[in-house]
Amino acid sequence: MEKELQLVFTTDQNKKKIITVANPREDVTLDEAQAAMQVLIEQAVFENASGELPEIAETRMHTCNMTELL
Repeated sequence: MEKELQLVFTTDQNKKKIITVANPREDVTLDEAQAAMQVLIEQAVFENASGELPEIAETRMHTCNMTELL
């Protein structure tokens, strides 16, 4: 089972931008994730075609179960 922490921002053009962290700690809390997101916003670390990332939209843990058929 693979896990990803997805940090979802709203850009200054009102679009969603997802930053994915592979293999996060099992015990990551909402407060820790949002604090990290706030640092990314304050430091203006990321910018893309959809604009800067001024706002936290959501934080989620994505879990994927894969079954090989071959």
